[in-house]
Amino acid sequence: MKKIVVVLVVVGFMVAMLGGPGYAGMGKPMTIREKIEDQQRSIDQGKRTGQLTPREAIVVQDKLNHIKSRIAKMRSDGDLSPAERNKIHDMLEENRRKIFKEKHDVR
Repeated sequence: MKKIVVVLVVVGFMVAMLGGPGYAGMGKPMTIREKIEDQQRSIDQGKRTGQLTPREAIVVQDKLNHIKSRIAKMRSDGDLSPAERNKIHDMLEENRRKIFKEKHDVR
């Protein structure tokens, strides 16, 4: 009986961890546009709440703006190739991590 309870607890924990909205492996992955919008919201929220200093906000906003201009340049010759999409996703992931780090650093 005790083993069954332990197994159910472990399974429940795994479902809770993997089923959350932040897990990209389940459900529909975020589009490039959604990722950009999400990062913009995060930057704006960080500025509003003071989680980002003015300097930190400028740095991550400039990086997001740079990524957006790179996307526009990549799209200028038509659709994005798979390699270009992967590059954009990598840049956005790097910026997402930077935003998180800056919002959660100890001042």
